[in-house]
Amino acid sequence: MISYLLEPIKIGDINLKNRIAMSPMISNLSSPEGYPTDAYIAYLSERAKGGVGLIITEYTYINKLDSRGSVNELGLYSDELTPKFMRLTEMIHALGSKIFVQLVHAGRKTKRDVIWGNTPIAPSPMPLTDEVREMNLNDIRRIKQEFISASIRARRSGFDGVELHGAHGYLLAQFMSPAVNRRNDEYKDGVKLVEEIVQGIKESKMTVGIRLSVTEFDDLGLNPEDVAEIVKRLEKAGIDYVHLSAGRDGPMNSSMPFYYKH
Repeated sequence: MISYLLEPIKIGDINLKNRIAMSPMISNLSSPEGYPTDAYIAYLSERAKGGVGLIITEYTYINKLDSRGSVNELGLYSDELTPKFMRLTEMIHALGSKIFVQLVHAGRKTKRDVIWGNTPIAPSPMPLTDEVREMNLNDIRRIKQEFISASIRARRSGFDGVELHGAHGYLLAQFMSPAVNRRNDEYKDGVKLVEEIVQGIKESKMTVGIRLSVTEFDDLGLNPEDVAEIVKRLEKAGIDYVHLSAGRDGPMNSSMPFYYKH
């Protein structure tokens, strides 16, 4: 088993020296503006020194309007941040590891005071903490482009790939979950939005994966059979790997990751 873990593997266009990956974990070590601090760079550098083949950053918000989930979260919402992130990617590459950035929109899983006084948005007006606004088609088109633009910034910043956060009750998960998405338009099929984002990112020549909750611990939510069908669709859209976890809005400590490579 150990020898298997140490064998190289290719994900999309990226060659990894081994099969050991560091999953995204919130550190609260980024700056208030969303860029990696010296402490965060040092934190990930220690993992690269340990020989991990792939590091995936903590979740990283895509706009400075309504996507942030927590204070001191990483953000790739502006081209001005590119040099800040290059300090991180250059260090990880110098230590022999690859690095992906996990991109997220929090959707309803945030609060007004975290998103600069704005109202949280969601596929349907189902509040989790604060009141939410149901997204219109212009919102959906904007969010789709913001994911794609953030992936382009990621490439320019030296990241080897991106991971979409489609688990744990964040916006993409909200679209895919029948318990949360109560829309009556074309995006009632929430996988459609994710397919469009994946296709847009692939057009920018970037390796892309996705984190999914294989169960939401809710009879009305996603289950393993649903997720198996979602994965089939995303494979056709061009997804390079799937990172399986669990949970939506609870219970606590419900994130148990493992990987499947297409």
